[in-house]
Amino acid sequence: MKRINRVYNCLKELCHKQLVERGEVVGVSTIEIARALNLQRTNVSSDLNVLYREGKVEKIEGKPVLYKVKSIDIVTGESEAVERDVFDSIIGANLSLKNAVQQAKAAIIYPPSGLHTLLLGETGTGKSMFAEVMYNFAKDIGKLKNNAPFVVFNCADYANNPQLLMSQLFGVKKGAYTGADRDRTGLVEKADGGILFLDEVHRLPPEGQEMLFYLIDKGLYRRLGECETEHKANVLIICATTESIESALLKTFIRRIPMIIKLPALSERTYEERFELIKSFFKEEAAIIKTDITITSNALKALMVYDCPGNIGQLKSDIKLSIAKAYLGYMMKRDDRVCVHTEDLPEYVRKGLLKYKEVKDEVDRFITGDIIKFSAGVASPIVQQNKQIFNFYEALEEKRKALEQKGLSESDIKLIMSIDIETYLKKYMLNLDKNNLEELYKVVDKRIVGIVNDFLNYASEKLGRSFGEKTLYGLSMHVASSIERILSGKDIVNH
Repeated sequence: MKRINRVYNCLKELCHKQLVERGEVVGVSTIEIARALNLQRTNVSSDLNVLYREGKVEKIEGKPVLYKVKSIDIVTGESEAVERDVFDSIIGANLSLKNAVQQAKAAIIYPPSGLHTLLLGETGTGKSMFAEVMYNFAKDIGKLKNNAPFVVFNCADYANNPQLLMSQLFGVKKGAYTGADRDRTGLVEKADGGILFLDEVHRLPPEGQEMLFYLIDKGLYRRLGECETEHKANVLIICATTESIESALLKTFIRRIPMIIKLPALSERTYEERFELIKSFFKEEAAIIKTDITITSNALKALMVYDCPGNIGQLKSDIKLSIAKAYLGYMMKRDDRVCVHTEDLPEYVRKGLLKYKEVKDEVDRFITGDIIKFSAGVASPIVQQNKQIFNFYEALEEKRKALEQKGLSESDIKLIMSIDIETYLKKYMLNLDKNNLEELYKVVDKRIVGIVNDFLNYASEKLGRSFGEKTLYGLSMHVASSIERILSGKDIVNH
């Protein structure tokens, strides 16, 4: 290999190392390359200047002068531009998420099998989505096979039961405990050849963190109940946490996760990104109801500036609720189209207008006219992914028809449906599966679900009939909604 090519490759490797360790590339000096290659400084300097004139490297003036390869080279190892990749679909990939995206690509590409990664960020910043994009990127560039698994494990589900956690992660040997009547596969085995995503890893107890050390260090693990037999697994681990890693995770665990990526809160992102997020959520809903959705300028201003501690997750939820209320207004003939007015927004969102004057010039760049329209021209996969939300809109229509048939007035129908709409939205966002109550627990206190379940079992015994999962979900939501209204001092209207 020619000396100039050795210099270029060394520069690329050192830049890549900076990206992995620091999250950015600050540049490499001539003397660093000379030492790494055991070459004379003057020869390295000459080669770097040739590479600079050829446009292959960038020069950062200063003392000392620093050099770096172009960012595309660091990530792909190629000197030519490449096609857009899956990360470009993330809003803010070239703005507030630029560093995070570069780090994620570096983690996936790092030889031979990538770097275990920890995602940091507040609730709702998109850590789960980001992990899945990393997985898709790994498949796109050939680091993982197309059928490679992506296994998700929420550590909070087993935080207080290390034995159950171990059995879920690593599997169980027949006879390991009472009831273990057969060998059972763990999630590590299912993730072999792919990615294991550990969500809420701060809820993993110290015993659970230690269980992973051997897998990370050796690529080996034992099922619960095994003493001698070891199994191999080639698994890339991506973790996510909302907590400070120093206080929530063992130092020995952190040392084994070389790549740490911080995802910014919504408040740290630009107004351009926030507008793009709002636009994408409106377009998704427009695709679901198969019609354009409009919003008044004041309502859009409020969405652009209100304090949103739940980040992107809360923003999306608030937009869904607002559009649901606008859809109700459309059905009640308030509007001749689905239009989100200020009164359709939750009160805490409307309060955002108090902040509008402080950032008027920045926000007004994205608002043209009194009514802004978001078209339904979105690809069909989004509709498929949100099929349960589409059922929610259908449910609103069915309920309206049922109330009309009972002879209720327009004002009474509107009142009843306005009271129920938040409960219906939550209910129809869930997959109704009695064996997976974790989804229900996200919106209803476990104690309420337990009481309702006990009541239904008692009623089933006394009445000689069975009650399905829809009854459990519906009644749990109803009781939870009633308790919320009582605690907040609201009337319970019972027509």
